[in-house]
Amino acid sequence: MSLINRKIVFQLLLIILGLNSCTENIKTNYNKEEVYQTKERLSLFQTKFKYIDNIEVQNFDDYKLVKIKGKTSDLKYLLFSSNSKVDTLWPKADFYVAVPVRNITTLVASSIGYADALGCLDRIKAVSKKQYIYNSVVRDRIDSGEIVELGEMQQLDYEKLLSTNPDLFIQSDYSDNFEIDNRVQKAGIPTLLFSDWKETNPLGRAEWIKLIALFVQKEEMADSIFMEIERRYLSLKDTVAMIDEQKTALLGAPYKDVWYMPAGDSYKVQLLNDAAVDYKWRTEKGNASLPLSLEVVIKNQVDADVWIECPYRTFDKLIAQDSRFSIFKAFKNKEIYHYKRQLRDDGANNYWERGVGRPDELLSDIINVFHPNKYKTEMFYYEKLK
Repeated sequence: MSLINRKIVFQLLLIILGLNSCTENIKTNYNKEEVYQTKERLSLFQTKFKYIDNIEVQNFDDYKLVKIKGKTSDLKYLLFSSNSKVDTLWPKADFYVAVPVRNITTLVASSIGYADALGCLDRIKAVSKKQYIYNSVVRDRIDSGEIVELGEMQQLDYEKLLSTNPDLFIQSDYSDNFEIDNRVQKAGIPTLLFSDWKETNPLGRAEWIKLIALFVQKEEMADSIFMEIERRYLSLKDTVAMIDEQKTALLGAPYKDVWYMPAGDSYKVQLLNDAAVDYKWRTEKGNASLPLSLEVVIKNQVDADVWIECPYRTFDKLIAQDSRFSIFKAFKNKEIYHYKRQLRDDGANNYWERGVGRPDELLSDIINVFHPNKYKTEMFYYEKLK
């Protein structure tokens, strides 16, 4: 064999060895049928949050550091390309996540709405229970066995959870003292604590789609979706900005003898403010709910013009709960609206799945209700009681 031919053979061997070496760096914890030889790169798009204060993203050459600030402690997620290995020189993080994730377990309804908008429903492999899901694609996949039901949060089936081998586990931090379940943490499953419900600005809540997008590598798409939601929301706000005479709103209904009214810093009150609607408790500080008695509500809001977000769909069911509801002005004038227009027979409500992440649609409904002469279109989630 000539010297030239030997060099060619030697070079070919080096190329083959190099290719094998690259293959070893490709993550194999995903579906083996999927092809990663295209060597996916970390998205170069730099996500920025406009309305959310507690999420911070730092961009580096080979990873992104996502920090979610909490009241007592912060959580750090280091996101790196799925075709590379964890580098020991990277900074310390609570979770190291190869992106894009392709196997998601979620217990949060709104995250399904965001995943749908991003075209990522196929990545959801496990949920809590079908009866809480509105999305028809997810429900069909539950029926076909493609998506696993894990049960109630308090009685989660951890064996099923572990068997699905999720790349990301999404759940809500439903209290300030919430801690990640040790069983999930010990299994090495990255847990994303989803607290969009704490946002005081409706657009801030919608912006959580950008957080989901970081994990599925669709940041630019999420940014575009959010900008359109923001544009439409602000346009609707401008539509009623000059209205002087405002109707007054009554919200919700008693639960176990307590009427929980949103305080002044709540995103619901911000929606009312942006819709040019008056609300009795708008000056109350905080974003939590105000526990009030029916007597206090009657004393202060018996003459409210419109009653919204009533949990009952008919006047008969409403009055069956308490005959005193009939003394409200809104009841007498038949100006009561529920938020269950998109409701399934088993109770799944798209208001909680898609609606909370689409404040432009919610604002549209509220303006429809309170200013029908100024703005009239088909409603998304609200509907008058029958």
